[in-house]
Amino acid sequence: MTSNEEKLMIDLNDLIAAGESSYLEFKSEQVKPDDLAKEIVAFLNFQGGKILLGVEDDGDISGVWRPDIEEWVINICRNNVVPQIIPGYQKLSLEGKNVVVLDIPAGLAKPYHTQKGDYYIRAGSTARKASREELSRLFQDSGMVHYETAPIPNTSLKDLNWQRLLDYFLNLHPAHLNLDDEDETSCNRMLQNLDILSQAGGLTTIVGMLIFGLQPERYLPQSEALFAHFKENEIGDALLDRKNLTGPLPQIIEDALRVLNLNLQKASKIEGAKRVEQVIFPDKVLREVMVNALMHRRWGLMGNVRIFLFEDRLQISSPGRLPNGVTVEKMKESTHVPRNPILMKFLQDYQFVEKLGRGIPMVLREMRKLAVREPDLVESGEEFIVTLYRD
Repeated sequence: MTSNEEKLMIDLNDLIAAGESSYLEFKSEQVKPDDLAKEIVAFLNFQGGKILLGVEDDGDISGVWRPDIEEWVINICRNNVVPQIIPGYQKLSLEGKNVVVLDIPAGLAKPYHTQKGDYYIRAGSTARKASREELSRLFQDSGMVHYETAPIPNTSLKDLNWQRLLDYFLNLHPAHLNLDDEDETSCNRMLQNLDILSQAGGLTTIVGMLIFGLQPERYLPQSEALFAHFKENEIGDALLDRKNLTGPLPQIIEDALRVLNLNLQKASKIEGAKRVEQVIFPDKVLREVMVNALMHRRWGLMGNVRIFLFEDRLQISSPGRLPNGVTVEKMKESTHVPRNPILMKFLQDYQFVEKLGRGIPMVLREMRKLAVREPDLVESGEEFIVTLYRD
């Protein structure tokens, strides 16, 4: 036995001793194909995990004995899982019995389902059917459904800021149209074609409310951004300032940048005969992380974007994990997969978005120039958190 195999066996014993979890499932060799497919689908729709075949629910090692076990597993992954996958496969010997280790990755083609059309997700140590809301999130992350175009009940054109709409069409939209010159039918058709109003019923869409709403927070409380400035380095420390930022997203972005700059005490140093102001966070870095937090967040989650300024860092938390297939490392290499492409297009028109996919590399580059700790980019639970460190 090689040293690598010995290590795998030790790791496997430790896994079994720890018991089932969000990332680990035990299955007897007698498991039915549909039941195994259910567990595989749940891991694919979650963040991946391991399935140990030949281990009972209580951790007892019963082993696998059928000689065609690998072919049997692969056929289930091809025929009972949609889209089909090829899992990682290892067979190890423990206590004189064979145990198969299936490595299931986080799926790149979510949402996955069984051949019967059932969608499952991982909830703690069990697989269960996805709820309507959870399924909607999976489709949104896949890019197959854009939540931002969903209609908002009990809304209409009256809930939008007409002056903001006029300004957008006159000065920012490529057609440069004057809505006041259009009849009601033409005007509504134009707003529907741009997903500002829904196609049926004339209801305001989520993206229409976010960009042009009179009071977006009235219908979308998750659109409010929260700012807090703490005296030292913990959330429980004394508050120096707190703001609830409301209104359409372009206004929230500008207000957030203004509040940040007011709360960042500028230091200065003497260079030659001049006093030069020292930069804590470059303006374009602040702008980039603020726009990203609001533009790429998952609007189906009820949490708010949180902007926390500490003595040693700025932390911006945005609801929703990274969109389907995107990782932190890919972001650093300019990978660009927008969760909300229609919202992004509006923010491009407002000149909040410039070179697509270049934002995070620019942030890292500019912060390195300041000779401070590299920013942290972290997925935590159902949030994506960016932390910029101060000198």
